[in-house]
Amino acid sequence: MREWIQLTDGGGRLELAEDVAEFLIGRDASAWLVLTDLGCSRRHARVVRDGESLRLEPLSTASHTIVNGSAISSPCVLSDGDELRFGDWAGIVHLLPPAATPVSVSLVASSRGGGVHASQRISPASFATSRARLSPASLQTELVLGRDASLSSFVVDHPSVSRRHAMVFRKDGSVFIRDLGSTNGTFVGGVRVEDSAVLAPQARIDLGSVTLQWTGSEIVEVASEGGAALCLQDVTLTVRTPTGEKRLLNDANLEIRAGSFVALVGPSGCGKSTLLRILAGRSPGYGGSVTFNGLELRDHFELLKQQMAYVPQRETLPEELVLREALDFTARLRLPVDSSPDVARAAVDEALNRVGLASHSATPIRRLSGGQRKRAALANELIMQPSVLFLDEVTSGLDEATDAEMMLLLRDLASGGMTVVCVTHTLSNVARNCSTLIAMAVGGYVAYDGPPQDAAAFFGVDPLGDMYPLLARVDWGARRGRHYANRVHGGPPARRVATPPMDRTAHRFGFLHQAVILAARQLVTMRADPRAVTVAALQSVLIGILIRLVFGGETLPPPREGLLGFLLGVSAFWFGCNNGSKEIVKEIPLFELERDINLRLDAYLAAKFSTLLLVGLTQVALLLAVTRVSGVQVTHLLHVQLALVGAMVTGCACGLLISSMSSTIDQAVILVPIALIPQILMSGAVVSPLPSLADAIARAGISAFWINRAQLEAIGLMTVERLPGTAVLMLHSLTYLAAAAYMLTWRDHRRRTG
Repeated sequence: MREWIQLTDGGGRLELAEDVAEFLIGRDASAWLVLTDLGCSRRHARVVRDGESLRLEPLSTASHTIVNGSAISSPCVLSDGDELRFGDWAGIVHLLPPAATPVSVSLVASSRGGGVHASQRISPASFATSRARLSPASLQTELVLGRDASLSSFVVDHPSVSRRHAMVFRKDGSVFIRDLGSTNGTFVGGVRVEDSAVLAPQARIDLGSVTLQWTGSEIVEVASEGGAALCLQDVTLTVRTPTGEKRLLNDANLEIRAGSFVALVGPSGCGKSTLLRILAGRSPGYGGSVTFNGLELRDHFELLKQQMAYVPQRETLPEELVLREALDFTARLRLPVDSSPDVARAAVDEALNRVGLASHSATPIRRLSGGQRKRAALANELIMQPSVLFLDEVTSGLDEATDAEMMLLLRDLASGGMTVVCVTHTLSNVARNCSTLIAMAVGGYVAYDGPPQDAAAFFGVDPLGDMYPLLARVDWGARRGRHYANRVHGGPPARRVATPPMDRTAHRFGFLHQAVILAARQLVTMRADPRAVTVAALQSVLIGILIRLVFGGETLPPPREGLLGFLLGVSAFWFGCNNGSKEIVKEIPLFELERDINLRLDAYLAAKFSTLLLVGLTQVALLLAVTRVSGVQVTHLLHVQLALVGAMVTGCACGLLISSMSSTIDQAVILVPIALIPQILMSGAVVSPLPSLADAIARAGISAFWINRAQLEAIGLMTVERLPGTAVLMLHSLTYLAAAAYMLTWRDHRRRTG
């Protein structure tokens, strides 16, 4: 019997294949019936054939599936006349005898549905695609493409698309497309549209992660099987080491089909993570070619990165934050700048539901179990609904049961249309969950690429884990890897020489937009760690008490007052330097992850610097309050305060430089006193006057020298030369920040190029 759905809001008819046993309903583009309401989940419900009847199964725990006015939590058999509701979509089931009319379900949007026609949201996998016509008869006709139904003529429902993304219009007999200031850009033929571009017939249009086509008369959503297809051709990566060059990958040839779940295995050091990073576009300095749905990844990374998600082995989410808070900040950073709070909230809810962590949304990340942390990192990347997901050792450190749960979750994501590539060492759950196994041999060779069920026979081992000693033989990997690649791909493809890595930094996210979000995240992180805040406050109080013990409460003569000012200034410098030294290095994995997506370096440093200033100003205020209450009198208080602020600001910038240079927090902590000791020795407060060479060095690059001068100028013991000492300190701050930016850029470049 044939089955179909009649969409009464705008017409349209979806034919159902007779050999299909189940049909997905939800917001996912791969669904049989695509719903538009944000109150619906991506995988909302499923209709399953059960003989001559239909069974409705709810799939979402966050969004209700309602039958006859009651939410269902378990499968139920549909009866004639049943009333259904999915979010704002309501319908009536009609079950008729096979001789009469096939089974049908009519759906209509309620008044809360925003007036979006269901016919415009038909899944690309169905018999028809979304389309909109631009009348050739009217040269003034404009067609707006975007996510907001109230602002757009053609609605593209994806989080990477702006509310008003682009406009198609006619001018002088030609059809043009203009970007409307979208966050993620409009691309025609893989090239970003800076202003407007001509649309030739059959032109490919990419809005964020969504691909459309201009037929010559219509905008049509390109039919897709979901996920992303990847192809590697003769990919080689060589890096320099102290002993010479080392080849990490050797002529890797792979084809990864869209919607597949791929397990990448092999002994340590064989190049698994390297290959994964190349597939994810994180290491562009390779030789050969990597294509993503037919586009060269290296040449079109700015476009293709919006469809990718990468989960590194190291944890990236700030453990001080509550899970929902962390994901909320991610959504605000990555979603288009015009996204409303409701859109961000819905995206986070959906991501939490997909990984089964909705009930833990209010749990601090540090209190999550190892498996829950892995799923939290996965949810963080699912916010943008990627078409391909790369995971590096996502099951490492997990027990067998948790490993099985994670692999099952990834299999479900692949079943929903996503392409999943996962590096793993555990083989126990690969065969039952993965569609493809890629085995790497030492030396960077692809030894096997095929179904997991056939791998044991290919290697001649039983069990499959016995293949690892074979993969540890470089010669075996070279011989068998080349043979298998040629057998699968029909011979080696044409070579492509390595090209320099391109600038992959996106600047469509405004400086102020990102800086405000990053600063807010930093403040929330500080609030969530009251112990660190208390320690920072006690530092100021204890130093103030020590100063009282040393100087007493009497009125100080000018030379002694100058020494007091210097010690206060050095203390303020130390506050800023100590606080800033840990800020960058403690979140390097998060920085690298966000940097690969859309993080602006200037916004990142500005956010760090501004929040450090707030903490430093509080510490300086406490220090001054304690010293004055203790009886120490500073006769030129206002000028001294300005000099203290200048010292603290310079210290913050110096601390960020130290943090950018450090590999670990321990290293940063060690570098702080190493940086401070020469500052004090060459300040001019310990030895005065300084020898000529030391004086020249101090004037050129010793901040404490100018802290001392600023304090002496404040109390009138030294006249201002060319610039006030406080002004020179500001110049030092800018220099430190510029050096920190350079170090982060250099580290970024070194990471990407190996």
